[in-house]
Amino acid sequence: MQAEIKLTKSVIFELVTAAVEAYVVKHDYSRTIAVETFAYLFGKVNKKLPLKCTIEHISIETSAKKRRGSVEVKKVSYDFKRELASLFGDSFDYIGTMHTHPWLKGEESGSGPIETAEQVRRHQLFLLSDADHKCEVNRHFSVGKRDFSLACTVTLFAMQRANDRKDYSSDEMPNLYELTLGNLKIWFYMQAFEHIKSDQLTDEQIKLFGKYGLEYQKYKKFEKLPIPIDTSFDKTELLQTFIAAGFGRFSIDEDNNQGLYLQKASAETRLQYKD
Repeated sequence: MQAEIKLTKSVIFELVTAAVEAYVVKHDYSRTIAVETFAYLFGKVNKKLPLKCTIEHISIETSAKKRRGSVEVKKVSYDFKRELASLFGDSFDYIGTMHTHPWLKGEESGSGPIETAEQVRRHQLFLLSDADHKCEVNRHFSVGKRDFSLACTVTLFAMQRANDRKDYSSDEMPNLYELTLGNLKIWFYMQAFEHIKSDQLTDEQIKLFGKYGLEYQKYKKFEKLPIPIDTSFDKTELLQTFIAAGFGRFSIDEDNNQGLYLQKASAETRLQYKD
């Protein structure tokens, strides 16, 4: 099974602004900077397979408890937003969720402190965690008689200076896109799931279920489990928006829990590298 995902330009704007704001701006209720944030994704889903989705709208969870390493949302919000969206027609189908992975220089990752964007790539810190994967259980939409969901992560890391040498996507991971915004690195990662009853899984699907660390044996018989499927997404809007785009510079002051932004006119010159 193959899933194809497309993002509209307005959705990209909302995702980037929400992710960067949570990363740079200290919120009154938070003791720290660079907290996670969360949103539900809505849009258009093809009525027939193969699975094709266009994300056209997002709804940021303003009631979420946002922390450095987690974000907690309330089920009542999911329930009413999904039902409310259904009143607006086909372009408001529920598709999935987005949450951020904010990383700061020197932060421990489980594989040592993160000092560079290359370490974020090497340790693939944009991937879903086992807890992220677990959140997909019992949260899906249907195409015909089959059930699916989508999880998106937006990962951020502030570099010392702008460097877009590794920007764009790779054939090895068609569900990943890396871009540079000033001195801020951002990774978009998309993972679609097919939800299948545990007693109907093949050996290969059981193996795929453990991709992010969950254990098949811990789930009940007949329970529908989210199985990762091949996912790609259209990067056209990302490329047109961000390629060679000039931008300012972000400065993160962890000691005082403050984020600063130096506007484009005053920031360092941004260099685009071509291999």
